[in-house]
Amino acid sequence: PLKGEQSNTSLLLGGRLIAKSFRRPRPGANPDFEIAHFLTTRTGFPHTPGLAGWLELQAQGEESTTIALLQPFVENSGDGWSHALAGLEALANVLVGEPPPAHAEAGEHRLRELGSELLDDLRTLGTVTGELHVALAAADAPPAFRPEPISAADVAAWSAQVAAETEGVLTEAARRLDTLSDPARAAVAALVERWPTLA
Repeated sequence: PLKGEQSNTSLLLGGRLIAKSFRRPRPGANPDFEIAHFLTTRTGFPHTPGLAGWLELQAQGEESTTIALLQPFVENSGDGWSHALAGLEALANVLVGEPPPAHAEAGEHRLRELGSELLDDLRTLGTVTGELHVALAAADAPPAFRPEPISAADVAAWSAQVAAETEGVLTEAARRLDTLSDPARAAVAALVERWPTLA
């Protein structure tokens, strides 16, 4: 069994396959199955695990219920969110480390190096995400995957949501300024002060 915070119970089989049993299966479409099945059987998208098999329950008079998936096991070193946070933390450590003048050039070089690595990773993530959307929007895709037009109202609503969430984070950051170290406190205070001109 694999440990970790998941919405399913996962078993590693011989280091080659992973069986995922859904803890709360429901009748009808299962996104994990639908997406994996479509990408495996109808596209050449290589950046997600394929689908080796699945288990469904079919009760009389009801929609089928996907209760388990079998997929190739892909070794990894963690999730993207943790990787991005580690990259940002490394950048922050260089920024707030305030190296003495003799080492300022080395600090600047390390900052550029870390920033370049993080941007390369984000660029790769954006490229792969774009390729995934293209694969899911194929002409023979199921109706649920087909693109839908985005209206100006959609964009306005998303923008408002991002602004509201950012303002909430900055409000909380301002409330906690006294708990931060001096370099971080100055940076956060400057960001909070500039927020009205950025929003």
